[in-house]
Amino acid sequence: MAPRVPVVIMAFARPKSTAMVLDAVKAARPARVIAVLDGPRPHKPGEDALCAEVAAQFAQSAWPCPVEVIASPVNMGLRARISTGLSEVFSRHDRAIIIEDDCVPHPSFFPFCEELLERYADNPRVSAISGNNFAGTLGGIHRDASYHFTPFPHIWGWATWARVWQSFDADMRWWRGRRELFWLWRCFGDLGLALSWYHTIRNVRNGKIKSWALPFTVEQLRAGTMAVGPEQNLVTNVGFGDGATNTTEATHPRSNIPAEAVVFPLKHPDQVAPDQQITRWTQREVFHAQRPVTFGGVRRWLRGR
Repeated sequence: MAPRVPVVIMAFARPKSTAMVLDAVKAARPARVIAVLDGPRPHKPGEDALCAEVAAQFAQSAWPCPVEVIASPVNMGLRARISTGLSEVFSRHDRAIIIEDDCVPHPSFFPFCEELLERYADNPRVSAISGNNFAGTLGGIHRDASYHFTPFPHIWGWATWARVWQSFDADMRWWRGRRELFWLWRCFGDLGLALSWYHTIRNVRNGKIKSWALPFTVEQLRAGTMAVGPEQNLVTNVGFGDGATNTTEATHPRSNIPAEAVVFPLKHPDQVAPDQQITRWTQREVFHAQRPVTFGGVRRWLRGR
């Protein structure tokens, strides 16, 4: 069934991977596509031509649906362009499926998102629907349900609602420095994890880490909400390596994970509660938040370093 929910494509200066994404989206025949485009960086020769090539891909007449383009003539950067673009989308739509220009979805990704967007539309405990499964079956354990819940929303192909996005602050202006360690400690129940996340968040705030996804994850941790994660990986990230903003390591273990089909009808979990095994794995393997508490670590925190 063709998606009725708008499909948002975030694109920049990568025409090759963008073409792969567009082929997958066209095959799904959504009701509407919204392209959010960033402009070229002035210090990068040739990037203006690449951005123009990407824009032209959305202007072609072979689309099976209306295409709206939200373009910035200047480069805003990943965090600002995604934040402002999605804010504009959610000012007019109550839900959306979102794909970046290097994330190629399996055909079953779209009905998976659409069904669960409807199922959990009014459930404030659910913040997002992800198409990513990085952990596989974790030692061969196959769950009875088609998906699980986790506090960590993965965003290489995902979906959410305006009710979630409208409360998101990409700049984390609520951050009060060292005092935030206490809610992190309450959140994780572990001082080592709290210290690890404290340093990560501080590096986002001071610009050492350029990410919109980490602030979005932290926002969900603060709210105590959960994201859906599929039992099969539904989206392949083909964008690791040259040209990437953050995923620059071509041999990264989450690069080019094959996408599989989800089986319908979906089998729903008995309750909306986090899968503890997946949650622990994600902490350790995705966010590398496993640092033990040491006297030196606490001392550095007290000094504000």
